[in-house]
Amino acid sequence: KQFNQILEERQSTITDQAKMLKSQAENLQVSNKELLRLIATRDKMFSIIAHDLRSPFNTILGFTGLLTEDFDESDPRRMKEYARYIHDASTSVFNLLENLLFWASSQTNQIQFHPSVSELDEIVVDSLSLLRESAIKKNQIIDTSQYRNCEVFVDLDMMRSVVRNLMMNAIKFTFPEGSIKIASRMSGKYVKVSISDTGKGMSQDDIKRVYKNLSINSSPGTSGEKGSGLGLSLSYEFIKKNGGELTIESILGKGSTFSFTLPTKPSA
Repeated sequence: KQFNQILEERQSTITDQAKMLKSQAENLQVSNKELLRLIATRDKMFSIIAHDLRSPFNTILGFTGLLTEDFDESDPRRMKEYARYIHDASTSVFNLLENLLFWASSQTNQIQFHPSVSELDEIVVDSLSLLRESAIKKNQIIDTSQYRNCEVFVDLDMMRSVVRNLMMNAIKFTFPEGSIKIASRMSGKYVKVSISDTGKGMSQDDIKRVYKNLSINSSPGTSGEKGSGLGLSLSYEFIKKNGGELTIESILGKGSTFSFTLPTKPSA
């Protein structure tokens, strides 16, 4: 009897140790997956910084150098053209860095979400003022005749990033002399914002990747503009986090329409 009791105690000890080892192995596996994800995030950030930041910085350095060297001899029209190139490159750098910071925070679950009642103008007008020069450079028309201001309940920083990314993509992939239209309308407890362009369009495979919250490979714009491919993925995530939905309609060679809904009041 005593021998059986000893066996039972040892068996119980072995069972407890096995459970502890299993728990440790599971924790180690989770930590390993997290480490691999962080390494992948770091590698992608370094890759984007090394490749996509170089071009706009070279543009800024090149044209500021020309302005410095030829300031006394340059005519106002040429100086204005240089300034537009610098503004366009600076906007590209700013947007890329902000996308990287947002994306890195979302990958490590550190992104902050602070919704508040705001004017839609605070999102759309701010983005338009930042990007209008880029459209002028490509002789594109931005039509706001169907846009109306209203109140929305959103995180301002996130939605500024959304509108800026969608507008930058529209400008990037629309041909010179093309047009971009921004519209807004009330739809129940939501406001629907649409950004339409007459650009290159998207494939159905790329649209499906956006809906699955996966980044797509960035292709050059109609004037050779480059990008990181993070913008649409971030936009989808931010719209969803703000309680809205993103829909994409696109025909290759004819253009795209990106529409998203935003709540006008806090959810009950």
